[in-house]
Amino acid sequence: MTGIPHRIDPVDCGCTDCITGRSHPFNRYGDTEQFSALLHEHVQDATGDGDQVGWMDVAAAYCPKRFADWIAAEFRSKRLLSRHVLQAKAATTVLNGLLDD
Repeated sequence: MTGIPHRIDPVDCGCTDCITGRSHPFNRYGDTEQFSALLHEHVQDATGDGDQVGWMDVAAAYCPKRFADWIAAEFRSKRLLSRHVLQAKAATTVLNGLLDD
């Protein structure tokens, strides 16, 4: 991600804001800068259907390994200890997948 946009839109979004750079479509290949900006609410989340953590579902579906690696790094650095929604939704889904490997 080059520069922090105003909003992260759904994967493959082609709206005017995405074209002009005001928004960026969610990167299906695992852009950790986008993960961080969304997690820390530095950008508006327009990735889901009104769900505050829609981007987590997208990340877990499109780039599970990269997302799992990023979440593990965030936990190790102690940046996610107060993010109960992330722990409940993303960590359970993604980290359980890692344990099954």
